[in-house]
Amino acid sequence: VAVGVGSQSQAIGVAAGINWVVKDGLGCVGSVLAAGRFGKHVDEDPKRYKWMADVTNSLGVALELSSPMFPGMFLLVGSVGNSLKSVAAVLGGSARVSITRKFVRSGNLGDIQAKLHSQSITAYLLGMSIGVPLTIFCGDNMMRAAAVYAVLTGIQLFSSKRALTSVSFHYLNQQRSFLLIDSYLKSLRDGVGGVVQNPDQIGRVEQFITRFRRSRYGVVFGSSFSQLGADGLRFAKGIRGYFVQKQYFIVKETGGLHVMLRKDAREADKLEALFVALHAKHFVPSRSPLESWTSGFDQATHEYVLAPSIPFLATLVLPLPFAVPAVHTLTGAVADIPSS
Repeated sequence: VAVGVGSQSQAIGVAAGINWVVKDGLGCVGSVLAAGRFGKHVDEDPKRYKWMADVTNSLGVALELSSPMFPGMFLLVGSVGNSLKSVAAVLGGSARVSITRKFVRSGNLGDIQAKLHSQSITAYLLGMSIGVPLTIFCGDNMMRAAAVYAVLTGIQLFSSKRALTSVSFHYLNQQRSFLLIDSYLKSLRDGVGGVVQNPDQIGRVEQFITRFRRSRYGVVFGSSFSQLGADGLRFAKGIRGYFVQKQYFIVKETGGLHVMLRKDAREADKLEALFVALHAKHFVPSRSPLESWTSGFDQATHEYVLAPSIPFLATLVLPLPFAVPAVHTLTGAVADIPSS
């Protein structure tokens, strides 16, 4: 609201008010779009989205701090910065809820949230006590402000990375399924005896700074026949009878294995398909004849069925106070698999 004498001061106040509304309005729009775009994926990988939120918030604050350096583009730079902060608030808040669920025992979510809020307020007050003298130190010197911000942001992102690395989950997503099954099969291949890593061990190697790359395992999960080349199609034609009773179809293609899913494939079918594909990748030489692949698939299926006897599946999926579907993100495209 502008308070002044004369039309000129009123015009300046109205313009400033409009700029403020536009900047905040764009931030609100950004948060709504982020919720629609990423909301349904946060539970799949909360660690990654929490990291994305921290980085996005840092970029947004950096833009807001630098906006005085661009007076002609103040509204644009400030609006983009505010939008990034709003997006970060949505992603960070949603991911924080998913991470908080890990600490719930016997329905004490409210107690955990209260303690989390108290810690946040304590950190906020501590930051204020440090920020006031730093603000006096920086004054109007933008170079000092940029240097201080860079150091504090580096400390914040480093701390966030360490904290997220220490978080583990007792349910599977796609990345944890790959990591867990692959490490188990490697121990079988190396003669160690089927070592099942616990959630803390998986959590320490789980990727969240960059996107999880399934291609390095040599398995394309949720593929389709349209992605196959001539060699893959020949292999599929020769082995299709083997998978008639299965809810998945595995094809050897140059460079790896393709796993295709039927429309009515359940989560247990997807887990079996991934186990069988990774097992074949470890134990069947790439240039083996078709009969060797069939035998390899048989052996993998047999070991998968026996897995509970070595407390494998019991370690894979541990119950949580909240109903989180096991392997609920082991998804892929549905393939048009022939029935015979």
